[in-house]
Amino acid sequence: MKIRIDHVSKIEGHGGFEAELYGGKIRNALMRTKEGIRLVESILRGRDHHEAFVVTARICGVCPVVHNLTAIKALENALGVRVSPQTILLRKVLEYGQLIQSHALHAYFMAAGDYFGLDSGLDLVKKFPQISQEALAVRELGNKIIDYIGGRTIHPLRTRVGGFTKLPERARIQWVVNNIDSSIESTLKIVDLYRKIKFPVFARKTEFLALKNKDEYAIYEGDIATTDGLLIPVKKFEHNIEEIQIPYLMAKRAHYKEKPYMVGALARLHLNRIKLNPQARTLLKYLPKFPNYNTFYNLFSQTIEMVHCLAETKKLLIQYLKIKEGKPCVEYKVKAGKGVGAVEAPRGTLYHYYELDNQGKIVNCNLITPTVQMLANLEADLAKWIPEMKYGSIERDKKIQMLIRAYDPCMTCATH
Repeated sequence: MKIRIDHVSKIEGHGGFEAELYGGKIRNALMRTKEGIRLVESILRGRDHHEAFVVTARICGVCPVVHNLTAIKALENALGVRVSPQTILLRKVLEYGQLIQSHALHAYFMAAGDYFGLDSGLDLVKKFPQISQEALAVRELGNKIIDYIGGRTIHPLRTRVGGFTKLPERARIQWVVNNIDSSIESTLKIVDLYRKIKFPVFARKTEFLALKNKDEYAIYEGDIATTDGLLIPVKKFEHNIEEIQIPYLMAKRAHYKEKPYMVGALARLHLNRIKLNPQARTLLKYLPKFPNYNTFYNLFSQTIEMVHCLAETKKLLIQYLKIKEGKPCVEYKVKAGKGVGAVEAPRGTLYHYYELDNQGKIVNCNLITPTVQMLANLEADLAKWIPEMKYGSIERDKKIQMLIRAYDPCMTCATH
């Protein structure tokens, strides 16, 4: 029996799913990307290095900040540029804004309706009008953080190698600080909504990978950590993560130790939960004990991360307002070099690699997105779960899409 879903709704980008069910087992479970490959890496070769973070931000309209920052970090490592603590602080807040707006959109408006028998975000708004208004306000705060620091909501204008072209207005930073507490209260209502959800019973043991930092919940800086206990320098990511090109698929897949693995909010909680902001850490009591191999809980994990990002944003911006502003950017000299950058995107760890010649032009580059890393794991989950289902075809297809949405894939990034 063939299973085919031409369009998976309420995910970023266009994707479908197909599989074959024979004798109670799944064969060839495949997520198919319904988008053309844009070959961004090939486009960048031969271009000036300062074009990389402008071009790669256009890979995705939902998560442009993380591509922008990861490219800049990789280029700074290639050029030997050391930025100021002020720059690092503002970049962290910029990334928090990215996670807040993305998680609010997906965990609430795109995915939550699945667990209340609702087919669309509009139905969710009708059923929970007050929480929906508050979720919109939380997402808007995330967008304003990006706008005030990055220069606009989508595709930052002020970020560059060495820092920023312009620092944010302090009055706007104060406005964000003043509105954080109400946004945390609103997010806690979303957490309470997720507490009422009875997730499907499912588990498949897998490996989780995320950045890890001994000093904080790793979002902007750290080494690659695995739940099997390894800690790998980011610059060695290509030696440990194998990217696989399948001829008939638009998006690549990735393996760690020749097996699928999971990235994203649930992976980060597995590896970093002890470093959560105290206000977010108290919410872990509502999750099953770790390790938690039920990947539906990736959504609940996103709501906990929203609380963390909001609380940390307030802490960092209060710190920023107390310091004397320094120069927005450090100067640097162009030279040949190689560099890797990594940050935690909403959907998992994002890697950029650039090799520059002595004129600062890009000789080689490589990008591995979170969705490329999670797709093989998602397919393995579906191959296990579908035979366990006791539904008719219509309900079965709905459940398949629920699990896909729990991963929060970005098919646009996957086909960069």
